[in-house]
Parts: sequence; C-alpha cells; structure tokens
Amino acid sequence: MPRPLLVIDTNIIRSDPNFGSAQWQGLVAAVEAEEVDVAVPEVVVRESARHMEQRIKSARRELNTAVRAIHDQLRSSRLDAPALTYLPSVAELRKLPEITTEELRSELRNRFKELGFTVAPIPEAAHDQLVDWSLASHRPFDATDKGYRDALIWHTFCDLAAADSAGFVVLVSDDNDYCARGKTTPHEDLAGHLASIGRTESVGFARTVLEGLEVARAAMTNTSWWPRVPSPRVTDLLMAAIRDAYTDMIGAPLTRDVYDDSTESLLPGVELPEELEAASISTARFEGESAVVSVVETYRGRTSVGTVEVRTSFGYEALMDKGEFYSTLDNDAVWTLVDPDYNRNYVAIEGEFGAVVEFAFVIDHQHENVMALDIEHVQLL
Repeated sequence: MPRPLLVIDTNIIRSDPNFGSAQWQGLVAAVEAEEVDVAVPEVVVRESARHMEQRIKSARRELNTAVRAIHDQLRSSRLDAPALTYLPSVAELRKLPEITTEELRSELRNRFKELGFTVAPIPEAAHDQLVDWSLASHRPFDATDKGYRDALIWHTFCDLAAADSAGFVVLVSDDNDYCARGKTTPHEDLAGHLASIGRTESVGFARTVLEGLEVARAAMTNTSWWPRVPSPRVTDLLMAAIRDAYTDMIGAPLTRDVYDDSTESLLPGVELPEELEAASISTARFEGESAVVSVVETYRGRTSVGTVEVRTSFGYEALMDKGEFYSTLDNDAVWTLVDPDYNRNYVAIEGEFGAVVEFAFVIDHQHENVMALDIEHVQLL
C-alpha cells in the first residue's frame, strides 16, 4: 500500500523558511520513518525562492543602514577598539555579489532533496480551463482575477492524487482560496472538480503540517483522530522546555517588523490596544497542572510529535502617549502607570493578560530531549 502523500503549499514554507520549527522537524521524522511522503510543487519552489529573495534584499538594506549608523557612532564615541575596525563599510557591502533567483531555486530543490521530499513539476493544465475558471471566479480564482499560481498548485495536487500509484493525498495549505477560513473541506467549486476526476475519498486537507500528519494517519487507520495519552516523562520534559521558552521571552518585543512591511507577533493571535507602543513581555507564568498534551504520532519509538496547551499569565511593559493615557483614566483601563515622565511625550505603563498557549513539539526519546517547541496559537482569556 502506498504511503500517504503530503503536498506542501507556499504559505507553509513561508511560515518557516529555515525548516527548523517543530512542525518541520516532525514532518522530517515522519519521512525518515517511511510513514509519509512529501511533494513540493515546482510553483511553490519558485514562489518560495522569490520570497527568500525579497527577505534577503530587505535584510541587506537594513544591514547597510545599521552599519552606516554604527560607523557614525564609532566616530562620535572616539573608541579605540581594534576589533571594531573589522566592520566593513557600506561601500564594501554593496560590492558583494547578490544571490540570484536561480541560485535560490536550486538551493531550495537541494534542501528538499536532503529532507527526502520530491519536487512535483508544473502541471500541464489546459489553459482554456484556467481562463474559464478565472472569468467565472471559480476557486482558487477570486473576483479580482488573482489565483493563477494557486490554480497551478491545485492542479499539481490533483495530478498527484489522480496518478495510478496514488494513495491518500493531503494538501497542506493555509490558503482560504482552497478551503473556507478555518475549514478543512474544499470550496464547492473545487469539490466538484475533485468529483469530476474521481478523487473525493482519497484526498484530505489540512491547515498545518501537524494537522496533515493527523489527517493522513486517520485515513490510513480508518479511525477518527484522537490525541494519544503522553507518558509522565514526556509531560515533565515539555514543562521544563516551556519554562525555558518563557524565560527567553522576558524583555522580547510583542511585535516586530518583517520584510514585507507588515508586523509579526511574538504571540500569534494576540493584539494589544493600538495606543500601546513598544510593548514587551515582562513576566510569563504558567499553570503546569493545566497542561493538555496530545501526542499526534511517535515514529519508530524514537521521535514523538504533538501539541501541548497551557494556561499562561503574561505581564507586559509598554509606552503610551501622555495625552492618550490621561484620556483613558476614566475608562477602566487594564494597565497601571509605572513612570509618568518616561520622556517628554510618553508615560510607561504595565499590564497583564491571561491566555491559553498552544505549542507544537518534537521530542527525541532516545536522548530525552525536546528538539523543537514552537508557539502555534494563543487564545486570550
């Protein structure tokens, strides 16, 4: 019987382009244990290479700005530190060769090969069908006529599912053009397309890699997925790892800018009031007895992947415009004034909020080591 095949979309790679998260390590463990196969559409390779190129260009621009600022401060500070003379100039940095798009594509293909994944070629989808889909806003196209690359990824998935040797095939994507937001069943248009090629029972959909592994296992065992009960030692290892993770968070900003001019939250799903600026984590306390551990799968008895939820109380520090702060005094504000004269324009405040934090994890049982632990979602209480 063929192994389940997971087809990976661009947004899954974009969430962790370095492939170091618990989700990716769990997937690699499943491939090494010969439990699943993984295919990455060629379209995804090219899109991911473009995203990498954008990140690199943004990082180099920021590096040039930082190096220029450091040189300016060094001149002003008049420090005699020989080690600092090794810092290159902006002109020297700009002379360094830039990596090409084709080099990035090749790098990705080689990386996928090392991980045991295959790259699926661009499908020979009939262009008259894609034109009709686009004109009719047939998913994955929308009313703005966007969706060409998504349509090619969809057809790659369908080609893989329709192959003679195909077993159960799962599309792992967080794209709402395939499934409605929060759902793991395809839009009506796409369900109809699957029916037209005779593939409705042998396919599945998942929003994350771990969900993809769950869907694949449930399909192959003909059972509904149910969390496996962890051993006490697994729980102990996870509690220690969460304590370390929270210690590392202290002082970290709640949000940071990313390369495409958007922001990324340290705690996915958490948005503090807009009037708070420069917010950072000051405390993180969790209730160990509240932990809910779900072992999704254990491969060859050596590596387990799964999720763990814990109730947590986060403290934070932030700045607030003085005018905005004093205008909120009668609004039952949930923060406390720490420094009324932080500077000319701002006061410093502190506050606290409760949340349920869901982590994804990978555990190496042989060495009793938590290989990866990543925050997947945070739900405010």
